[in-house]
Amino acid sequence: MPNGQPQQPQKIVVKTPDEKLEGKYTNYITVGFDEEAFGMDFFYIKLPLAGILMGRFALTPPHMKRLANLLQQKLQEYEKKYETKVEAAEEPSEIPMGIYPEKE
Repeated sequence: MPNGQPQQPQKIVVKTPDEKLEGKYTNYITVGFDEEAFGMDFFYIKLPLAGILMGRFALTPPHMKRLANLLQQKLQEYEKKYETKVEAAEEPSEIPMGIYPEKE
């Protein structure tokens, strides 16, 4: 600490384009991994078997662990606030586990 003053936290400025502000709805997620990263694909699936890849993200293992912990924490906060217990959605049997998006 220079001059005995505590260091002030730095603010991160995030610029968000307008088209990103509206968000995207997804109802199906796949997760894969290798030694260096986790990959997550977010889909909107409309039966019968039509889907759109809405987003794809790669995270390092430490960031994936942090995300998993954050999601668990937020789910617990949701259940407490709304006095409900959320059960995991069933895996739709019509959707194959291996989804391979077609390139347009």
